[in-house]
Amino acid sequence: MKLSRKRLLIGILWPSFWVAILLSGIIFSIIDPLDFTHLFGLDNASPLAAYSLGFFFFWGISAWNSFFSIIFSRSKLK
Repeated sequence: MKLSRKRLLIGILWPSFWVAILLSGIIFSIIDPLDFTHLFGLDNASPLAAYSLGFFFFWGISAWNSFFSIIFSRSKLK
């Protein structure tokens, strides 16, 4: 069964979006994201920028995981 590109993107990006929301809430309730911006040399970053960068980082990692989950689950096992 072949998935269309649109359905594949939705299957990757939508679940990873929700995981990024969950991870952002959990991680940023424990750790201040401005501490990480100082580690990476972004001393002038606003709190909103720090939260946004963290969210997009979590979304990218989750999308990468979702992509490989779909690819590996669709391979034919012999």
